[in-house]
Amino acid sequence: MFPQKIIKEAEKYKKVFEKYTINPNFLQLNGKDFYFVFYRRFKKDTEMILTSPDNAFKEEYHRAFELLVYFLTNASSIKRNGTERKNINMIAYEKTKSFLKDIARDTGTINKPVFDKCLNTITSTLNLQTECIELVEEYESFMKKKREVDGNRFFPEDVDHIQTILAELDYIQFQQLNNELNTCDEFTIIYDELHSNNLLRGYVTAEVRRYIKEFSKSKDRLEREIRKITYFDDQEDFMREEHIRAFKDSYKEMQQRYLSKLKCKARNFDCY
Repeated sequence: MFPQKIIKEAEKYKKVFEKYTINPNFLQLNGKDFYFVFYRRFKKDTEMILTSPDNAFKEEYHRAFELLVYFLTNASSIKRNGTERKNINMIAYEKTKSFLKDIARDTGTINKPVFDKCLNTITSTLNLQTECIELVEEYESFMKKKREVDGNRFFPEDVDHIQTILAELDYIQFQQLNNELNTCDEFTIIYDELHSNNLLRGYVTAEVRRYIKEFSKSKDRLEREIRKITYFDDQEDFMREEHIRAFKDSYKEMQQRYLSKLKCKARNFDCY
């Protein structure tokens, strides 16, 4: 499965009691292939090497190291966070949207600006969730093709494509959370009216009432989650392409701060 030279290099740097794993996903840069090998001892990760079956230059090793780190961390984030968000149960949003649409259709102008804003937010959240699902499915199809057609070979442009998908998922999550935060007060108004307006009582179920209460009480949680994915001033004003570009630039800047230390942990790498 792996080139014999890669296996020999893996054996060469293996220490006593260690086992190693050659990562099947490898990078082709300037026509040369690069593989990560990871070592473990007693179920604990130890160190790694980056190796190639080809005669690569030092500069190519360093560039390949960076791209493979980007690839592994980005792919891991999409698999973990993207899949988690793709599988979020949206039934609360769907049933609340149906309730708000019924109110808009049947009751005319009853606190119309408040109900309209909440309906727009719920609709936007559901549309963004559809985009999230499509993006994760696109990523899964892309990875399947790379595995089955390309034999796990990745190119620099593939790494950039994966990072773009991650940046788009980040944009979608930020927009969903920010939209919900900006309507917490409106959902509080609606929740209060459910108790005081007899007309509304005929439309709302106990289940939808509970959802609306949750939307109205989620401000602290939403603010905490937004802080975790806020990297720039005025981020809420960014267009999609601006967010993607800023995210990718920020990610690479963050990675550069520890890449040199990570390289020094590679057993066959010269640090500089």
